Amino acid sequence: MRLSPPPVRFSYARWLESWPEVTLAGLAEGPGGDLRLLPLPGLAAPWLQAPADLGTSGLALDDACGLYVADTDDDRILRFGLDCGAELELGGPPVKAPRGLAVGAHEWLFVANGDGTVLVYATPDLRLRDVWPGFQQPIAIATHGNAVLVVDAGAKRVLRFDDLGAPDTAFDAAVAPPSGPADPRAVAVGSDGTIYIGDAATGSVVRFDWTGTPSGAALATGTQPSALAVRGAVLYVGDATTGQVQLYALPDGVLLGDVAGFDGAVTALAVGDDELFIKPELDGTYLVAQDDTAFAPSGTLTSGPLDAGEESTWSRAAALCRRPDGTAVGLEWYLDDIATPGVIAWQTAPALDVRLADHRYLWLRVTLTTRDVTVSPSLLQVEAQTTGDSYLDFLPYVYSHDPDRPGLTAAELDTVDPANLEPGDLPYLRDEYARTPPEGAFLERLLDLARSDIDDLDRAVAGLPALFDPATAPASLLGWLPSWLAFDVPARYADESKRPELRRLLLGLAALYRWRGTPRGVADFVEIYTGVRPTLFEEYHARPLWVLDQTVLGFGSGLYDRDLDGILVGDSVVGETGPEDPATFGAAVFASTAHRFAAVLPPVAGLDDDMRALVMRVLETEKPAHTAFHLCFTEPRMRVGVQARVGVDAVLAAEPEGRALDDDAILGIDTRLAPPTEHVGAVGSHAQLGIDTVVG
Repeated sequence: MRLSPPPVRFSYARWLESWPEVTLAGLAEGPGGDLRLLPLPGLAAPWLQAPADLGTSGLALDDACGLYVADTDDDRILRFGLDCGAELELGGPPVKAPRGLAVGAHEWLFVANGDGTVLVYATPDLRLRDVWPGFQQPIAIATHGNAVLVVDAGAKRVLRFDDLGAPDTAFDAAVAPPSGPADPRAVAVGSDGTIYIGDAATGSVVRFDWTGTPSGAALATGTQPSALAVRGAVLYVGDATTGQVQLYALPDGVLLGDVAGFDGAVTALAVGDDELFIKPELDGTYLVAQDDTAFAPSGTLTSGPLDAGEESTWSRAAALCRRPDGTAVGLEWYLDDIATPGVIAWQTAPALDVRLADHRYLWLRVTLTTRDVTVSPSLLQVEAQTTGDSYLDFLPYVYSHDPDRPGLTAAELDTVDPANLEPGDLPYLRDEYARTPPEGAFLERLLDLARSDIDDLDRAVAGLPALFDPATAPASLLGWLPSWLAFDVPARYADESKRPELRRLLLGLAALYRWRGTPRGVADFVEIYTGVRPTLFEEYHARPLWVLDQTVLGFGSGLYDRDLDGILVGDSVVGETGPEDPATFGAAVFASTAHRFAAVLPPVAGLDDDMRALVMRVLETEKPAHTAFHLCFTEPRMRVGVQARVGVDAVLAAEPEGRALDDDAILGIDTRLAPPTEHVGAVGSHAQLGIDTVVG
């Protein structure tokens, strides 16, 4: 027996900060859970030129904040230090019209050279290591692991080598025409080993797995890819036809948008952690597009089919949003009595709150657009409502009776089975038929409008308890809710991106309060406010007591720091000093360590004066009132007698830098001799033969 779903009253697309059962295209969740247009890279200063196919040049990034630029026009390779602004130039033979660049194994720089060779340089000093001959016209290079892929435009082939130049003939045969690209112009490799090749013959990007087997349909169809780059689940394509840098979602290939503020030729692309580098010419010029500085022009949310239940139908749909100037939000809907219609014929709603006709299944589509790429509308919620009770049932008969509509005729009454009727039912049926107003009656529509507003208020009242629960409170209230729990939100949770972490913190606040005042609770609070967890020691554990036959001499033994009998020669006053009370005899042994503890903080980055003061304030606030404490900041070195507890404050670190006399160094206290100059070719340090071993 098939069980039908029960009737529903409301349906919501959003639950807290997530949208669990919708399809998004060109939209992304904001920090507070609202949906916004997809953030895209953008140029701070626009570069607007006519589209052109200038050929291929090169950009590459190393792991030391270095950007390598192929100056194809002037036969040079430039290195720009992105962290320090330093520049390094490599020109003259054998560099000749360099094009594609890539940094690969051993941080070597591979260069597609204009004389039909591939040059291999050690970085960052750009020392020539090797020359690979035998190419007709190498124009683009990509690396993955120890492998190097070279696009030879003269031979119209994509070839693969290891880091020492040995060819991979099996791969070369697998990607050769006709199964491979007929006119390759660009190449990139994803982190999973998928190879993307821009093919001018088909006007698309074709892809292969690491073995050379075709992998999925072509991407960016209808383009002329002049440069490629890939990062995560995004493929960047420089299109010579439109003059734009387009972004495609992987693996489905949906166009996400293009880099804002750029139009022109694209000769090379490279991606960093949060920026995209674009080379628009064949000289040393490059542009930087920062991530998340612009928005896609449009995006959609699709939801459905929503099932009202076997005995219910949909009556209302609404989209809640914020629309800054220059943006728009549109709502579309479709209703049907079957869950799998052949074609969905969308109907445009005249407003973001629309009355629906009676059908069981509902589909909704919300479209966000912007004319200004610097701003985006925000979609807060998409909701739908079923019919429920009609407000006509609560009005006097005269308001719902249609005098022009007769009751049931005799013929219609004859069709009613008397076995299913009770005495007096026939007059009731006659009156009910006359009571129902005709389709589209003005009064019914007016009452539905009033009901929608009242239902919104009813839901708001019913949802009040959820506002006080950290698990269900909206993200916008998470900064206010802790005030009801006598908890000050740490400054490091103030950013919107920290809202999920703040929610988890508030959910565990009751358990945190149960440990308040204990060593664990004090350490927890310090970690919450500062991000650093201290180790707490109650000082009585370290008191020097010597117990006969239990304490090993020299380990844990020591003299008491005071007189145990209460009478000390030279310190006692006749008539005022006497032996201790037998009931408290020996308490003096614990007097100096009772109710005292030490808090030891490990060495961490960013522990400045403000952070140290914050640690002190948290400890003062959270410790029991009758206790005292000593705060220890562990330094990255091991000091016998000071920092010697293994796993707590005994930290091994690199040797400190040598210091100059007459500066801030005290001879014999904080000075040291610098280590002797390291010998070249030292085993264990410089021992890679042919790579970093130098004969001195």
